[in-house]
Amino acid sequence: MKNFITLIFILSILGACSTGTQKGVRSPRVSTSTDYYTSAMDYARKFEASGFTDQQSYQKAILYFQEVLFLEKLNADAWYNMGRVLFYGGDYLRAKDSFRNAIRYRKNFVESYSLLIRTLLVENKLDQAVAVAEKAYENVADNEIVMNDLATVYIWSKRYDEAKALVEAVIKKNTKFTPAYITLGNILYLQKRNELARLVYLKAVDQGDDSGELYTNMGLVAMYTEDKDSALNYLKKGVEKSPGNPYTHLNLGNFFMSTGDYEGALVEFNTALKFAPMMVEAIIGQGAAYMQLKLLDKAEDLYKKAISINPDYPEIYFNYGILVADYRGDKSQAVSFFNKFIELKGASLDKGHRVYKYLDEMKAERIKPKKTRSKK
Repeated sequence: MKNFITLIFILSILGACSTGTQKGVRSPRVSTSTDYYTSAMDYARKFEASGFTDQQSYQKAILYFQEVLFLEKLNADAWYNMGRVLFYGGDYLRAKDSFRNAIRYRKNFVESYSLLIRTLLVENKLDQAVAVAEKAYENVADNEIVMNDLATVYIWSKRYDEAKALVEAVIKKNTKFTPAYITLGNILYLQKRNELARLVYLKAVDQGDDSGELYTNMGLVAMYTEDKDSALNYLKKGVEKSPGNPYTHLNLGNFFMSTGDYEGALVEFNTALKFAPMMVEAIIGQGAAYMQLKLLDKAEDLYKKAISINPDYPEIYFNYGILVADYRGDKSQAVSFFNKFIELKGASLDKGHRVYKYLDEMKAERIKPKKTRSKK
C-alpha cells in the first residue's frame, strides 16, 4: 500500500471570517438575516461537534444559510460557511458553487480559495485546483496561506522545485508560519529525503505547531527513520488532533495494513470516506483489506467503484490485477490491468516495482513447455 502525506489547509469548519455569530439565547421567532445566520452557525457547530454525522444539524444549518442568502445574496461569509458545511457533508458540487460565490462577492477571500482548492483535490481535479490556486496567487499577493496552497497543488503536480521555492519564500517572510514548514517537509518526504523531512517537521513543532496533520506526517517519516512503535504513536496522535481530516485516518489505515491488522485498517478507511466519500485511496485501501480477508466480491466491487470515480488512478489497476491473478486465476485480465498500471505510472514507476515480477512470472508460465508422457 502507498503512503500519503496529509495536505495542509489551516481551516476548521468555523472560521474567523464568520460575522454575525454573537452568542446568547435566540428568540423562538427567527425573522432577520442576523437571526438566520446565528441559527445557521449554531447548527454548523453542532454538526462539527458530532464528528460530521448529525444529519439533522447538517440539514438545518444549510436551511438557515439559504434563508440568509435569500435576504442577502451578496453575503460572502454566508456563502463560505454554507460551503464548509456542504464540504464536510460530502456535497462537493454545491460546496464548490458556494466557495465560488463567496469569492465572487469578496475577491480577496483567502479562506474560500483554500477550501475550493481542497475540494477540487479531494475530487482529483488537479488541473482545476492548480488554476484556482494560481488565480488566488494573482489576486491576493504576498499572502502566506495563498502561497502555501499554491505550493501544495504544485506538490500534487510533482512540480517540487516550484513548490519548494514558494514555501522557502514564506518561511523567509514569516518564520512563525508553521504550515510552510510542514509543506516543505512533505516535499522532502516525497523526494525520499526522510531525515531532512523529519528535521523540518520538528522545526514546526519547535515553532508551536500541534496539528494532527503534522503528527500524521511525522508518523510516515518515522516508518523509515525510527521504529514502528514511534510511527504508530505519531499516526494515532494525528487522528486524535485532527479527527475530521480524512488523510489522518487514511495513513493510520495504511499503517494497520502493513502490520496485518485488516479489521483495524477497515475502520480507518471507512472513517476517511465518511469525510471524503470520493477518496479513491481509501476505497482502494478497503478493497485491499477485503482481499486479504478473502472477501473477494466486496474487494472487486470496490475496485470497480474506484475506477468509476477516477479511471486514471494507477494503483487501482495494480491492486485489481493482484486480485484477478492470485485469487481469480485470470492471468490474461491480470496482464491487462498490470499493463494499464505501467502505462498510467509512466516514467515515475520504479523499475524494481512488484508489477514486473508478476508479469515475468506470468510470462514464464505461458511459455513453460508442457510435460509429455514418455513412451514405454
